Amino acid sequence: DPLVLRERPLPSIERRAAVRALRSQLSRVLSMRASGKPREALELAKQTAVAAQAADWPAITTEALYHVGALEARFGERATAEETLLRALAEARAARSSSAAATAMIPLIDLTGGKASRAWAEAIQNEILHVPGDTRLLQASLDAMQAELARIEGRYEDARRLSERNLAARIEVLGEEHPKVASTLNTLATAIDRQGDHEAAIRLFERAIAIATRTLGPDHPEIGDILPNLAVAHGQLGHDDEAFRITMRTLALTERHYAPTHDKVLIPLVNLATVHLIRGELQEALAIYERALARIDQAPEKTPGRKATILTNCSTIHYIACRDAVGLRDATEALQLAERDMGKDHPVVAGTLAVVARGR
Repeated sequence: DPLVLRERPLPSIERRAAVRALRSQLSRVLSMRASGKPREALELAKQTAVAAQAADWPAITTEALYHVGALEARFGERATAEETLLRALAEARAARSSSAAATAMIPLIDLTGGKASRAWAEAIQNEILHVPGDTRLLQASLDAMQAELARIEGRYEDARRLSERNLAARIEVLGEEHPKVASTLNTLATAIDRQGDHEAAIRLFERAIAIATRTLGPDHPEIGDILPNLAVAHGQLGHDDEAFRITMRTLALTERHYAPTHDKVLIPLVNLATVHLIRGELQEALAIYERALARIDQAPEKTPGRKATILTNCSTIHYIACRDAVGLRDATEALQLAERDMGKDHPVVAGTLAVVARGR
């Protein structure tokens, strides 16, 4: 706000030097995130947030807290991340920055879910109206989060529409060779894959991986976000050997960056079990599914949707092995978890219902 800035006294030379040092630390946080060092970035962002608060500089505090919250969410610390981002929002309000406020709110769409996420999306859209200048990237970030939410909720056409709009905006502003373009292509390809066009999805996944590899490097954790989806698409086309190869690569990558109970490790682990299931290797599949279930129960943040998917697949194996009672037990638990986590109208719930019916 120009009026607010005019009313503020000029900072002293010492204070300006301290602010430059804090901004330099934030630049290092961004570099660490870009180079695939999220844990180091998280620790430095926390230190910067504490120092910025002590210096009473809300604009820097909100940016530092945003990075802390975003990284906490990436490591699966969802409750802590939500609290941190709300603090970032309060600091943005203190700094009277609509841009910073909108940025802090965007990850809350994913963290809160359901009606709360839609309320956050509406609040962000209203906030963007007050941001001066070019808001295309801010709008693209909102579209990206809403597209991901639509994908999770099974609204694949909405996810596709939002991703296509997001992709056009990001390429226009950032160019083709940018990690955010790769991220958008991943969401778009996932929506297309769920709609049944697996070959088109594979082309987009491969394009996303190529961009991410060129811009971030081959070992960056964000490549591990794309690879599992590529493996699933190949599996849908019966390319079992390719799906297996990609899944093993994903596991090796994610296990270098995340704890064994993290969802980003569990996803390729479950994919590996599914490849064994498709191949008819039932005991190998069941053993890996059970290992994944044990890790989910040990995880600090529960993922009922993931557990429901695994239990549904375990149920299928038990039915094939003529263990109908065990299969029905697993399918019933899966249905309860899926309905609670995704809602009764989600496509996954319909599939789980069919598995329950098989056991009855």
